[in-house]
Amino acid sequence: MPKSQVLRIMGTPASTSAKEGSEFLNYQLYSPTTYMVEDYYVHIVNGAVESYGRLGDFGRAKPMAQEINISLDQKP
Repeated sequence: MPKSQVLRIMGTPASTSAKEGSEFLNYQLYSPTTYMVEDYYVHIVNGAVESYGRLGDFGRAKPMAQEINISLDQKP
């Protein structure tokens, strides 16, 4: 799926980060299971989705964890 389609479906991410041709879109989604807002990431490579999920759900996100900037000022 191209990044443009992700943005059309999911809307504007809470934050983004990029490094060496890899981009992470961070969405803050409400979980009815935990009654909390959870960070959800979409990993974009070469303009298309490579993977998605919570930070620990996919291997490439772990090294980027320190590169991700999350704004706490935005509300869901």
